[in-house]
Amino acid sequence: MSETDFKEVTSQAPLILQVNELRDALQRLEVEKRHLENTSRAKSDFFATLSHELRTPLNAILSMIQILGTKGLTTEQQSYLDDIDSASKGLLSLINDVLDFSSLEAGHLDFIAIAFDFKNVVDEVYDHFCHQISSRPVTLELEYDAAISQYVIGDPRRVKQVLVNLVANAVKFTERGSVKIIFNNKETTDSHCTIQLSVSDTGIGIPTEKIDSIFERFSQVDSSYERRYGSTGLGLPITKQLVEHMGGEILVRSQVGQGSEFTCTFQMRIQDIDMQNSPWQENHDVRVLVVDDDMQRGKRISQCIAAPNNLHVTSDMAFDVIMDAHKVSQPFQVFMVMDDIRPVTMSDLCNKIKGRKRFQNSLLLGVDTGAAIDSENQPRTMIDYTEDPKELTRLILDAWNDFSDVKKGILDLLRGYGAKVLLVEDNLLNQRAMKIMLEELACTVTLAENAQKALEAMNDDYDIVFMDIGLPDKSGVELVKIIRAEKLMSPSIPIVALTAHAMEEDKTIFMDAGMDDVITKPISLENLQNTLMGWVLPKASS
Repeated sequence: MSETDFKEVTSQAPLILQVNELRDALQRLEVEKRHLENTSRAKSDFFATLSHELRTPLNAILSMIQILGTKGLTTEQQSYLDDIDSASKGLLSLINDVLDFSSLEAGHLDFIAIAFDFKNVVDEVYDHFCHQISSRPVTLELEYDAAISQYVIGDPRRVKQVLVNLVANAVKFTERGSVKIIFNNKETTDSHCTIQLSVSDTGIGIPTEKIDSIFERFSQVDSSYERRYGSTGLGLPITKQLVEHMGGEILVRSQVGQGSEFTCTFQMRIQDIDMQNSPWQENHDVRVLVVDDDMQRGKRISQCIAAPNNLHVTSDMAFDVIMDAHKVSQPFQVFMVMDDIRPVTMSDLCNKIKGRKRFQNSLLLGVDTGAAIDSENQPRTMIDYTEDPKELTRLILDAWNDFSDVKKGILDLLRGYGAKVLLVEDNLLNQRAMKIMLEELACTVTLAENAQKALEAMNDDYDIVFMDIGLPDKSGVELVKIIRAEKLMSPSIPIVALTAHAMEEDKTIFMDAGMDDVITKPISLENLQNTLMGWVLPKASS
């Protein structure tokens, strides 16, 4: 090698060294990335397992509480049962906090935007805690501005979760004295409002130097509080993230020995309706979705309906909104679809809705504006559109009342039919609770305590199968795959997953494996009734 060549090679040495160092750094980053992904996966698996192990026995407790509540208890016995129910739901709330913390960490916590009565949400929390503290020397007060924007669009579950966390903390750390809930309009425009909500107490208070740390996860003002009052240190961090996600902020003022005040704000769209003169007052819990691409007309119809829980969306958003509302147990009872919607047509949307058995209990109401439509996929109930708001309201209410009468007859028909059910569940308490509830609905129940027994019981005589996911010998996912692959049961017989895995990605896995529907524990009589009406009704009707 010549001296020139040698000099040229050695001149490149620093560059080669830098390339090697960069390559080594990228390899280290890749290793670290895999480690973090594995850690995240392990954490998700842990929370899923924790959810299952806690929700499974809790499901049996809550189910038995429902059953006992129908047995004509004395006033004193009912009071005891209410206390058990309150404590059980408190435990369920704690489990949900742990899962929400996991979802927030992963950025997977879901939020929805639906119309709701803000005051009603606060009243529910107030009533719950009034009962809970009735035997303690603590009073709970509620104060609000009469001009509050009562009907708003937002996420009622998350607003309730924030308020429950704040009131639960106030009640927990107040041994005597009072807790006060105050909410009012802080700012209002024609379309939006900022609602301010505060929870104050006369409890133990928080030292000034500790205030900044209370919103840190797993943080306690004093470790003795955990032993004395019981706390995970997750409630306030979750609350802060929920409030900020809804466009608000949370502030705290406190003085040791005097008490604390937490104040938060919520950014909401105003639902412009006049409930005072609304014919929907008797049906204030009915949720109505208006699907109309004509924005002005859709707004007029929403105002005309004047139901507190109605929402107007365009056709391209409609099905996603319908599914989101169902996922969070806030389903719409009425789908009101205009016949001239585009780009998604009435036919397309109705076809999607009719294809989901879970929506059999909802009224699919078409509005005829004179547009040409596909007669095969139009709603079973149609009304003529009119510009007269009173007449349109009357037509909608008549359709709803007729549908309600039909639903009562449908439930009688379902009971008279006597569905044959295969229940695959290994937990004896859950077995018993589910069997009692299904028999309340006039079902004949065959039990299988594991996957092997379920396989032995397979035949085409059943109307529906309810299958627990966490079976001891095979998971419900493995079992349903075998049933579907080996055609051990007619594909027309629905298999419904019973699961304590509450995360949305879990439900997707179950459906992809071959499940037809998913019910999350704890399971109520209403859940079972609606599921049977959706899946078994067509056979019962025929």
